Amino acid sequence: MYFYIALLSGVFFTGSDLISRYVLKDKVTDHWAFSFYFSFVGALVNLPLMIINFKAPAGSNLWWMLFAVGTLIVINNFLFFRAQKFINPSLLGVLSKFRLLWILLLGVFILHESLTLNKGLGTLLVIVAGLLLIKYKKSQTKIFNKGMLYGFLATFFYAVVIILYKFLLEGFSPATLTFMIFAIPAVINFIVMPNRMSRISTLAKTKGQWVLLACALGAFANLFMNSALNIGEATQVIVIIESFLVAVLIGEHFILKEKKNAIQKLIAVTLAIVGAILVKIQ
Repeated sequence: MYFYIALLSGVFFTGSDLISRYVLKDKVTDHWAFSFYFSFVGALVNLPLMIINFKAPAGSNLWWMLFAVGTLIVINNFLFFRAQKFINPSLLGVLSKFRLLWILLLGVFILHESLTLNKGLGTLLVIVAGLLLIKYKKSQTKIFNKGMLYGFLATFFYAVVIILYKFLLEGFSPATLTFMIFAIPAVINFIVMPNRMSRISTLAKTKGQWVLLACALGAFANLFMNSALNIGEATQVIVIIESFLVAVLIGEHFILKEKKNAIQKLIAVTLAIVGAILVKIQ
């Protein structure tokens, strides 16, 4: 069952990533304000579902962990959306595959998930795909390198968050957890963002409808991901979702008209998909 739920998550993540790139590739777009909207809209979308399916632990330990995760999500979102200003979705998508390595390692050592030959080979192929796209740009600019750095750092924070989700889902329902992981970062983001009101207002006036659509799709993507994580292994669920990179590549090529280095990206995506299949079949 988790397989089909993860597939739905991958579909929604694909739409969210492509629209986010469309919004954020404009140099004047405020990635920090976008990060706030992503969390705020996500909380609003999941609020009714949380009320219907509310479940939370009575003890305080998981609540403290939840607030720590909220902080990590703010950092991850900042790095990820910042990276989208500099590099295209397929490149960022393949680079993001490095989080599979961290999830695999953390899953084995912390969650005691199984480590098989196929998992190891699949993860290796995903990493090779990432290295291939890192290398494909012969004349790397400072802007390109900056985007790569932001994207790579985000992979580790993302992996830590996913592993902590597995612990949190022991006390929270998927709907409750999804609401919380949007609501807490929204509050933190709002507090720490300089000139918050003017930045939030400006982004709403310039690209409000696209921002809302990207954030709403992201809200459902995370809900389905948490639902899948609730019943499946972390590595398997995330690999299924990550396999949708091929859909991102197609959308980037035909919708966003970002057609440079198509052959190299196609090879990298193929390696990433093969790696995902190996991890899935174990």
